[in-house]
Amino acid sequence: MVSYRIVSHPHEGYITASIEPPIRTPPTALVLRLRHPDGKTIQAVTVNGKRHSRFDPAKECITIKPTKGPVEVRAEYEP
Repeated sequence: MVSYRIVSHPHEGYITASIEPPIRTPPTALVLRLRHPDGKTIQAVTVNGKRHSRFDPAKECITIKPTKGPVEVRAEYEP
């Protein structure tokens, strides 16, 4: 089972997500879709504080290879 929490900060230009991937049967990848309430496009992503390049702005999806423990995602949007 996956647990997650998404917090939107649209006026500050970002959305954060905290993900607890399953421990018993870890997936090979997590795909997170984050839609900005104003329809803005993802410009940059960090995962656990490091720049992350596996995202598709057109599909609003971020692909993450999970590790043990929680995953912190931050998506930055166009101004």
